[in-house]
Amino acid sequence: LNTDWNDVSRFTPRATVEIPVRATWANVSGLLDSGMFNTGVHGDFPDPARFSRYSPIARGREEGFHRLGALPEVHTIAACRWGAPTGNLQDRLRLCARRGDQAALLVGGDTKLWRNPNPHTPDIFALIADARIVQEEVRENMHVYKSVPAIWCGANPLAQDPEREAERLAAKVAAGAEVVVTQPPSLLPIRAERFRDALRRNGLEDLPKIVGICVPSGRAALEHWFKVCLINNRDKEAEAVMQQWREAELKGTWLYGDFRQHKLEEAIRSAKEVPGMVGLHFIPYNDQGIKDLTSFIINRGIDEPERIHDMKIG
Repeated sequence: LNTDWNDVSRFTPRATVEIPVRATWANVSGLLDSGMFNTGVHGDFPDPARFSRYSPIARGREEGFHRLGALPEVHTIAACRWGAPTGNLQDRLRLCARRGDQAALLVGGDTKLWRNPNPHTPDIFALIADARIVQEEVRENMHVYKSVPAIWCGANPLAQDPEREAERLAAKVAAGAEVVVTQPPSLLPIRAERFRDALRRNGLEDLPKIVGICVPSGRAALEHWFKVCLINNRDKEAEAVMQQWREAELKGTWLYGDFRQHKLEEAIRSAKEVPGMVGLHFIPYNDQGIKDLTSFIINRGIDEPERIHDMKIG
């Protein structure tokens, strides 16, 4: 790969937070008010009506908070949206530029969750290629647009076949992806290390990476992340991690909370050691996850400020 990844002006470090749908707007607002994050990432949901009663952003719009204040935004765009009632994906890419979004996070999407999947949807590689075309269109018409969103893609460092996942990522980069946002590698460090080796073999070690950090609020949330990352529940490393969480839960509420804070600290430390890391992507998932993350920011920022301050942007 001949991509020049030394353009630091485009790949400046950042701390992003995925805006959770299963949380109250008050908690989301409190997290954003922490000043920790310089980008809010929105999901691209298969059926907005299905999630509307959960969505803090939907409720925020009703209250006049349709934007996240001065916080730059990134919107996820799923390839399987093509032709769906939500509209043409190229139009969605143009909308990102008109809004002034920092980037567009392009993913394949989960057609199993779509009620009306389009059999003619493009794959993720076609979507990235289209994004490159839209980028050029935007650059030539900056009197209409506010920004030229960077092209982000996703990768799963916990994939069962790390070599295939690395090869897919190489194909995304060849199609035009500039930054990869990973699923949380700290969930299964041994498996994540195998993926790191595969990246090295495919010339992707220095690819700019925004490393995912999930904030499980308990075993149910942890199981959710295992499913998201396609981890078999019989995986030995996963079983060992789940057993560790079971034992911690039995020690009582206070010690269990401390355990979760320690896990978050470990995840941040390991993420910052990933080659090519340009930022951290926090995914709190629900209200308790937001509370855990907010508590970490407040307490660690006071007790050990260097750990937080060196991650802050600007």
